[in-house]
Amino acid sequence: MKAIYINKYNGKTILKDTNIPEISNDEVLIKIKASSVNPLDLLIIKGKLKLLEKYSMPLRIGAEFSGIIEKVGENVKNFKVGDKIYTYLPMNNIGAFAKYISINHKYVAKIPNNYDYKVATAIASLTTYQIIKEELVNYKKGDTIFIDGGSGSFGEIAIPILKYFGFEVIVSGNERSKEHILSIGASRYIDYKKEKYWEVLNNVNYVTKNIIYYDWI
Repeated sequence: MKAIYINKYNGKTILKDTNIPEISNDEVLIKIKASSVNPLDLLIIKGKLKLLEKYSMPLRIGAEFSGIIEKVGENVKNFKVGDKIYTYLPMNNIGAFAKYISINHKYVAKIPNNYDYKVATAIASLTTYQIIKEELVNYKKGDTIFIDGGSGSFGEIAIPILKYFGFEVIVSGNERSKEHILSIGASRYIDYKKEKYWEVLNNVNYVTKNIIYYDWI
């Protein structure tokens, strides 16, 4: 099969042949139908995340995709061959720019009936859900989360979901988006041209910049 790799940070992407992966008892084999290019991919290629995740080279890249299950492991009971799925891959198992991928079944979700593969891949809500369920496991209702640069497509979906889970949401962005972002649930909006968030914020529990999650320090 074909897949896209990098051989070193800040290097060129390379299309190369590789084997279709085998699966373990807890995994599914997925034929990828659509992959999206995420800001995370660029950060990985440039080596910006190597302190968070130590990748070995060559590295197959790509984090978001949709596809169809072609094989299931013996322990997988909630999926079957032919199921259409989508996912945002965990940091330690990226590789969506390929024809096939094997992944633990707990990281995938079934595509709603009214979505095609391209639409499913483009949806960022799974990213937000994944952050809450995998990273913010100890959060309490009423905790405050700050989204730096959250006035775009990620914030559009993330803010209502975070509000649903009980977060107070603060967002920074451009002036023209302020009214809309407040209308969909943000508690506070910081115009980055007028205020420096590191000077005006306090008592914040969590910080996220688009899809990258951090504890508040």
